[in-house]
Amino acid sequence: MQIQTSLSNKGPGFYLSMIASVLSFILAVIYQYSYHTNPYYASSVFILLLLALPCALVLFFINLDGFIPAATTLLVGLAILQFIHAMYFDVSVVLVGIDKNSFDPEFILCSVLFGVCFLLGEVSIYTRVRK
Repeated sequence: MQIQTSLSNKGPGFYLSMIASVLSFILAVIYQYSYHTNPYYASSVFILLLLALPCALVLFFINLDGFIPAATTLLVGLAILQFIHAMYFDVSVVLVGIDKNSFDPEFILCSVLFGVCFLLGEVSIYTRVRK
């Protein structure tokens, strides 16, 4: 099995970045389901999150696995920036207390998952990808 032998020499950075890319795929599904009818929805967030896993898999299969942490972190980071850009008005409304007094549960869930994905990706950049 070539895949099994390819996985045998991987370090913790590889696994952290793969976990981050899988979580970003799950976050993309959650974001799409939660925000597709919301006026603050941004399709670029969904697309960037969705691209992290296929990008990581392609890099793995063409033996460029050293770039997986950087690519995953970049895509998740760009998705976070797009999410902030799409949601800044809603956040400001809550902080000022004009129409809403608290954040929606889907906003909190997405924000936490964004943080986890980005932190895993960032840690994986500074961790060994190969043994």
